[in-house]
Amino acid sequence: MTIIQNPLPYFNQRIDKISQKPIKIDMIVVHCSLYTAHEMIDIFKGQELSAHYIIEANGDIIQLVDEKNRAWHAGIGSWRSINDINAHSIGIELVHPTLGHLSPYPEIQLNSFRKLTKQIINKYRIQPHHIFAHSDMAPTRRYDPGRFFPWKNLAKDGIGSWPADTNIIPDDIKHLSVKKLLEEIGYPTDNEKAALYAFLRHFMPEEIPDREVSDKDQIDFLWHYEENLPKVLEKLPMPSESIINRLQQVARTYKKKH
Repeated sequence: MTIIQNPLPYFNQRIDKISQKPIKIDMIVVHCSLYTAHEMIDIFKGQELSAHYIIEANGDIIQLVDEKNRAWHAGIGSWRSINDINAHSIGIELVHPTLGHLSPYPEIQLNSFRKLTKQIINKYRIQPHHIFAHSDMAPTRRYDPGRFFPWKNLAKDGIGSWPADTNIIPDDIKHLSVKKLLEEIGYPTDNEKAALYAFLRHFMPEEIPDREVSDKDQIDFLWHYEENLPKVLEKLPMPSESIINRLQQVARTYKKKH
């Protein structure tokens, strides 16, 4: 696996702000951008942001920040009650012309993603439930990597966690509310509807329509997701029985994993 080096200076140390002790790498955040790697690097320079890696549509891997350092990729959000995601994670950006919404990711790109991610997982012993989407940790702000990101297939390789199709749900899961189920999985629930919508995109992508709003271009909608999302959430119906069942399955898979 060849990795092209293109270092950026936008990083700092992985240090706990309170204890001042080093924080170990135990998460992977998956991102997506409309831009090519070259365009993305220029944007990062303009905004003083970064990620550890970018993977082009042709499978090329570009490293921007050394893994030991805290890249500036995740922004505001949390996962499993951890707020400083940047300090804990490796950030991987994928290039996709529709932000993973209207067409699948190229297999050559996914192959590079698999190789890189499995190397990171083995190096830092990252657990499947600590591999998640940017939209999972920031459900009111971010869409990426979109409904076409193949979480189910990647989980077969140990990249992320996917629930078994079982109706055997323990009582301590069965009686939880939607909010508590989302929290059991790891979602921040300050906006419960946004968290549920992010859950659907990850674990039930068939529930996300091709066109989420009728009066906007879909890519424009996604590019301005934070300001457009409330309109979608207003129309989001109460969770169906199938959605509740999937929430329970996923929560059962994630329960008591730290």
